[in-house]
Amino acid sequence: MQTNPLHAVKTTYDKALALARQGDVAQAAGLLDGLALQAPNLPEIHFQRARLAARLGDQDKRLSSIDRALELRPSEPAILTEAIAAHSLAGHHDTVLSLFDRLIALDPKAIKPQAEKALYLQTAGRFDDSRISCGSCRKSTPTMPSFTGCSPQQSAFSPTIR
Repeated sequence: MQTNPLHAVKTTYDKALALARQGDVAQAAGLLDGLALQAPNLPEIHFQRARLAARLGDQDKRLSSIDRALELRPSEPAILTEAIAAHSLAGHHDTVLSLFDRLIALDPKAIKPQAEKALYLQTAGRFDDSRISCGSCRKSTPTMPSFTGCSPQQSAFSPTIR
């Protein structure tokens, strides 16, 4: 009797996630590393590898794993969000802005990614771009009066979501 390979992958994947939840991140990461070789085209494996690599402080592995997940599933919000975090930490500003644009394009009326992009631009010292991003956010959600802190007179933009 032959075992279904996808069933074996799922079983190991579930075991890795359970180990990670129990705090055994290193062993969980090892299982996912093996799965990445076994099933290299499953974005979930690479996404979880990236998350565990972050917990282990392995930035290179985090970046390579999340980039592979993005290759496989370029329009998945969770993957884009993790990629923004990973590339932001690595100082890849142009990549982060491109990822924000991709995330915003998925739901142009969602205020959170637009506000986070504006904050990221501010953190990067790009205050004019931050104000422009904030203006775009207001235009796309004109009925959202709770997004404040973006007045043209301000030299340092500081958006606040209330």
